Amino acid sequence: MLRVFKLFIIITLIVIFFGFAFANQVKTHITVWKNMKYEIAMYYNLSPYIMDMNFLTNKIYVANPWNNSVDVINAKNDEIIAQTAVGEIPYALSVNPVTNFIYVANYDSDSISIINGKNGHVVSSISLNKIPYAIAVDSITNKMYIVNPWDNCVSILDGQTDSIINTVSVGLVPDAIAVNPFTDMIYVANAESGTISVINGLNNKVVKTLDVGNWPSSIVVNDITNMIYVINNGDEMTIINGDSNVIFKVLRLGEGIKYIFQTLVIMLLLS
Repeated sequence: MLRVFKLFIIITLIVIFFGFAFANQVKTHITVWKNMKYEIAMYYNLSPYIMDMNFLTNKIYVANPWNNSVDVINAKNDEIIAQTAVGEIPYALSVNPVTNFIYVANYDSDSISIINGKNGHVVSSISLNKIPYAIAVDSITNKMYIVNPWDNCVSILDGQTDSIINTVSVGLVPDAIAVNPFTDMIYVANAESGTISVINGLNNKVVKTLDVGNWPSSIVVNDITNMIYVINNGDEMTIINGDSNVIFKVLRLGEGIKYIFQTLVIMLLLS
């Protein structure tokens, strides 16, 4: 009887653990099986998900995948002042504060919508023939770097001509990107490869590939210190020194709740 009770407790703990882990995805995400080559699922959030800010104009831009629009918020009085229609499932956007243009990656339209920040109107729509998943702007060179996860590449958009000028092959399923405009280096997180591709913006070449662990999904650059921070699904943060493009340090993150469940299960099994 005691053994049955222990087994019941163990199963309950496992169900609770995985329930917490997947609850948000079940509620707010849709699985997209657009490329069976890798036999993986990509998720996009249908709630307002991505935003960026032009600190010079004090306006915030929020992508709304559900109704294919971008909300414009005046940060002076915290009010929505406009809503701009874009392509289907706008899933990422980035602002060039210097030119005051906003670049929106439309997941289902395979396109980029360009919004003029002065009047909030779409001035151009660029077809990629690839699915855009993330986008980053180099405000100094006025180039946009667009991640295409199913084609394992990054498309480069010239803000002067509003045209794609190059495509750079990276690792498998790139899903996040960041730029340091002062060094003209671009950092791409390749989820399935578990790597970071470092692209030199001067010649659009991958100059280094770094192993960073399981499924890197978020990346940010400190422009001043030239340090790059990568989070992966293995509960790790990898810190990269941008001067040498080598891994400086690895931090373990968010392990508390996971190890509580693991400890409880182990204790029950050993008791």
